[in-house]
Amino acid sequence: MAQPPPDVEGDDCLPEYHHLFCPDLLQDKVAFITGGGSGIGFRIAEIFMRLLRSWLLPPESGASLCLWMSEFPQRS
Repeated sequence: MAQPPPDVEGDDCLPEYHHLFCPDLLQDKVAFITGGGSGIGFRIAEIFMRLLRSWLLPPESGASLCLWMSEFPQRS
């Protein structure tokens, strides 16, 4: 699983993150994110995972649980 870069200890900016595009902008689209192991690619992938989890998946679904466990392995 991808891990945060060593210089990132938390996600202080992400809880306050507000997107500027309309919610259905990427509806029926596929996002292919490269370089998701570190840096800006990591953060873009993380934001996509959070949006997918919050918008598309009911909290009790298996896919939502897998995303949560991959995002916060120390809490699972």
